[in-house]
Formats: sequence, C-alpha cells, structure tokens
Amino acid sequence: MTKKTRNIYKDLSKIIKKLQEEKKRILNRLNEINKAIRAVETTLKLIGSRGNGKSVLLAHEELINDLKNRRSELSQLRALIEIADIIGDKNNKFRMVEAKNIMVEAGFFENPKNASAILYTIMERSGKFEKVEPGVYKIIDIEME
Repeated sequence: MTKKTRNIYKDLSKIIKKLQEEKKRILNRLNEINKAIRAVETTLKLIGSRGNGKSVLLAHEELINDLKNRRSELSQLRALIEIADIIGDKNNKFRMVEAKNIMVEAGFFENPKNASAILYTIMERSGKFEKVEPGVYKIIDIEME
C-alpha cells in the first residue's frame, strides 16, 4: 500500500468510526422515544382508549353533546341503545353506571335519583339487554325501534 492509499484508508476508517458512534447515539435516542411512546400508550389504555386515538373521556363528552342536541327526537330506549353501542366493548358489554351517567348529563331524566330504576325497567321491558354480571349488561338485539 502506498502512503496515499494508507492515508485514504485511515480517513475512511475514521469516518466509519464516527458514523458508527452517531448510529449508536441515534439508536439510543430511538430507544428513548420508543419507551416514551409505550408510556403514553399505557396511559391511554389506563384512561380508556377508544381505539381511534380518542380517550373515553373525550368520547363521552362528544356523545353527551350529540345526545343533548338530539334529545327531543330520541326515546330513552334508543338513547340507551346508542350509548351502549358506543361505550360497549367488543362483546357489546357495557356498565350501566356509565350509561346512566351519560344519560343524566345529556338530560334524559327529570330527576337523576330515579335514573337507575328507570334504566333497569327500560332494559327489562325492552328485551334487548341481558345481564352479564352485577352492573354489566350486554346488548342482545341492537335493532332500533
């Protein structure tokens, strides 16, 4: 090897070494970013992600506003079916307390103290809901009247 070739080789070796160090630094930064993403995803799961990036709280606010706007055209049963369909999990299971709170916020009851009893009666008489466990119901017939 000539002296010129050795110098080029040394220079290229230095460049490779610098690039490898930069790559290592970038990979460390990428790992930090991935950890931060996982932390945010975990937080979303804890507060209840809707799968579309919206938290349950934000989805509830939008649902409440929509129901308030359409309150005069919806019966309590239709509103409950819509709420259950939206807040229910993959198996159409939903918590009655959650549905009740949304309906109370949307103004479907004159007296919120009676809301649980009214909802229970609606669910029993309609035949569209099945009790899965205490406080948890499942939509068995989603057809609107």
